[in-house]
Amino acid sequence: AARLERGAEERERARASNDEEIRARVHRRRRLEDAERRATRTRLPPPPETPAAVRRKRADLESLVEYLKWELAGELKQFNALQEDVRRTKSERDDAVRRLGAAEAEARR
Repeated sequence: AARLERGAEERERARASNDEEIRARVHRRRRLEDAERRATRTRLPPPPETPAAVRRKRADLESLVEYLKWELAGELKQFNALQEDVRRTKSERDDAVRRLGAAEAEARR
């Protein structure tokens, strides 16, 4: 009987110890979540850029725009030259087809 009582007491102590561990884990978890919530709430947005940094960025962007304008103008000039070349070639082809048709018609007579 004493043995059974000791076993029951040990089980009860183990259960109580387990309950305490669970409570401690839950408590730690809640503290961490609360700390995380507080930390995210108090984070400040990044400081605004200084006027000098804004001017530098603007100058860089304006320089890039100017460069891209010149590049685009060069590409457009090249495209227009190729387009004119295609027009000339088509015109030559059409003239050759007309002359060939006229020559074939002349040969049939």
